Amino acid sequence: MQLRRPIERRDPRGCASAGTSARHPLPSAGCVSRKTVFIHLSLLLLILHASHAFAGEEGAPRITEVEPGLQGDLLACSLTSEGLPGKRISLSIQSGLASAIEIFLVLINDEEHVLAENRISLRVAFDLWEEIYLASRGEEEWRFSEPSDLRDFLADLEGLPVAPVSTLPPEGRFRINAGVRLHPVAPTEKRRLGDVVAGEARSGSRGNSDGQEVSVNLGSLIRFIYKGNRSPSPESEARSRWFRLEELNRAPD
Repeated sequence: MQLRRPIERRDPRGCASAGTSARHPLPSAGCVSRKTVFIHLSLLLLILHASHAFAGEEGAPRITEVEPGLQGDLLACSLTSEGLPGKRISLSIQSGLASAIEIFLVLINDEEHVLAENRISLRVAFDLWEEIYLASRGEEEWRFSEPSDLRDFLADLEGLPVAPVSTLPPEGRFRINAGVRLHPVAPTEKRRLGDVVAGEARSGSRGNSDGQEVSVNLGSLIRFIYKGNRSPSPESEARSRWFRLEELNRAPD
């Protein structure tokens, strides 16, 4: 009698799903997508290494001027800077990962009391398909064909909201303190990758004894990466001049 070889079927991801032999064990159910996760984690490790390498670099991004102004009913400001987005973010977005630039704005009076605070997150990315650079803030989005155009945009950020004018005392002097913190891997990108890892842990554990071990290893690695990318304080800070509200120019609508 002639023995027939068992038929090996593959699902759309390219993983064998039925008909195997003891000599050729099948890969786990999430083999292809798990490889993708490892590729992303490798990129993150490279970025983490570069973050330490560039931490004390000469010419690191810095704020050079904070200029207050009025925009509609808001007290706003413009930030002039040098070196943004910096080498760490440039490396990250060229790999296809999204980065973020956090801007912290604090309004104080002449007694050094904090009157208002605002945090603005500017997402920066590179679209690998359209080959364009993207910067977005909330529902606003800007597109640039060249990295130099992105750098020019970041060098002069205008209309950053600080606080509604109606909440401020009409008299007195004020000053705006500004800080910038860089995230080579944007927080939203970290959460997305964390969800992918969690999904792989669940799929890998079905019918696969090493699924839990793999998920633990991936989870430990990703937590290490996140910890290494945290900045305890703004990487650049600057202050505006002292001003009164009646001295400010109102930007055109």
